[in-house]
Amino acid sequence: MPIKNQTSWDNAFKESSNKYRKFLDLLYAKRLRRLGICDRLKFDSSVLEIGCGDGSAIKAIKKCGYENVWGIDIVDYEKVIDFPFVKGSMTAMSFRDNSFDSLILINAFHHLISEEEYAMALKEMNRCLKPNGFIFFHEPSNTFFRKFLYFTSFVLPVKVLKQWRLRSDEEKEELSLFWEKNPLKNIVGFKLVQSLRSWKSACLILQKIDLTHENTAL
Repeated sequence: MPIKNQTSWDNAFKESSNKYRKFLDLLYAKRLRRLGICDRLKFDSSVLEIGCGDGSAIKAIKKCGYENVWGIDIVDYEKVIDFPFVKGSMTAMSFRDNSFDSLILINAFHHLISEEEYAMALKEMNRCLKPNGFIFFHEPSNTFFRKFLYFTSFVLPVKVLKQWRLRSDEEKEELSLFWEKNPLKNIVGFKLVQSLRSWKSACLILQKIDLTHENTAL
């Protein structure tokens, strides 16, 4: 199911990202702190952000001291970023097996539209992640906060909010499906490390189980 108004949404997002850069930098730095990335990853870790957009989160990650940071997105941002980037989908990534110590998804996973895509993406993440590697998920809660954003978009002269309203039906459908199916529950091959949920967002940390080591131990 293609997203309606995708081009206008992308353009509005890029324009607003430039206009509100300082705010976005602070926002993503706060999200990274909440995910506890710096507490769990060594600074020489290889990190991939899935659904990286124009790199707002990656810039915040690099400011923390991480250098080996990559991004992947279905939209081509290669001309506007300064880090290794691959254009592609999280359901079929071109990276080799066991490529990264950590994967980060900030408000990206719920954009998938079916249980089949959830399963494909998780299988790809498991393949690309090294044994004992971490996945950090940050997702918006399907709560009153989303409705507040929708009504705010009628009032505030912020272009990205108005474009968000144009695709609000898709956004609501994606979030409803995501929280209804809850594809991050009982995932094979991962163990739950931490789960946090607030009125506006949810954070989840999973760690890939080293099956080779466990089989050897058995």
